[in-house]
Amino acid sequence: MAGRLCEPHHVPAKPLTVDQHEDARRLKAALADAKSARGLTQAQLAALCGWDSQSTVSQYASGRIPLNVEALASMCIHLRVPMSDISPTPRA
Repeated sequence: MAGRLCEPHHVPAKPLTVDQHEDARRLKAALADAKSARGLTQAQLAALCGWDSQSTVSQYASGRIPLNVEALASMCIHLRVPMSDISPTPRA
């Protein structure tokens, strides 16, 4: 149940900042690297993070929703990358 805290909430969407788009771009690259190196899929990452659906990972990686610290930390553990590689300035 703890993973649900990191899933997107139903709040009005605000445009992402340039930094948030860059975070999403770096996350997408880390996902591609993990898939290439270990065969890790978005669905598998979502399950490892405790989320119900691959779409949560997709929304973070595509920049549809901004990363939060909890989601970033969870994904980085399973992607095996430091948080600073994805988001040099993580936001709550």
